Amino acid sequence: MVNVSKFFRDQWHDIKGNAKWDLIKWVVIGISAGIAAIVRIFAHAPWWLVLVVFLAGLVCVALLFWLILKFIRSLNSHPDFEIEGISQNMPSFPRYFCQIRVHNRTPNTADNVRVELTEMESSTEEGERYLLPKLPLVLSPAEASDKPSINPSGNLAFNLFNVTKQQVAHAPNLHVLIHYVSAKFAVGADEEKSTLFGKLALFYNNRNYRLKIKVTARDFSPTESELNLNFTGEGSRCRFTLMGLL
Repeated sequence: MVNVSKFFRDQWHDIKGNAKWDLIKWVVIGISAGIAAIVRIFAHAPWWLVLVVFLAGLVCVALLFWLILKFIRSLNSHPDFEIEGISQNMPSFPRYFCQIRVHNRTPNTADNVRVELTEMESSTEEGERYLLPKLPLVLSPAEASDKPSINPSGNLAFNLFNVTKQQVAHAPNLHVLIHYVSAKFAVGADEEKSTLFGKLALFYNNRNYRLKIKVTARDFSPTESELNLNFTGEGSRCRFTLMGLL
């Protein structure tokens, strides 16, 4: 009951005195006036006029709902969460954790935050697609937590995958080296055992790959963001970057 009263109290503060309140007020006034006019027409008009008014009313209602949906989408142009890639240099060959950071842009605490990798491009060969993890893949917070939460205007890091840099000689010219990155994903025990080396993906240096991340939390609107992943440079100058697509 406390949650219900809090919900209505938050909604009231959200709509009072702003454009959303004005929209609701004028919609109610318009519908009330329309109902009153239809009742008066029904009392004295022939059936064909009633039919015309009824069809015109349906068109007006459809247009009204379209305008309301468009307005709501414009209000949601600034999502509750912001998803940021944490860039880092990778000068040597040990494993590195590639992470994203989720920012809570609201004045409310986000509880039960869930971050999913829903789409991913890679250079994994067609015959090795079985190595890729099943999507959507739930990402784990950098600091272990069963029910991660983010404070108002705070942020929390999540592990995307851990990577190892590789280089191989390019046949037939063995003096040319191909640089790439193998990424290993944290998955469930059953999926981990389905392949010898776990779930992997292949990314070549200096290529762009598209990822899609979805963030949800209790009583928050879902946020989805498309990001551009690349590993730039070679050798000690290798760098991981993950940036939002415009």
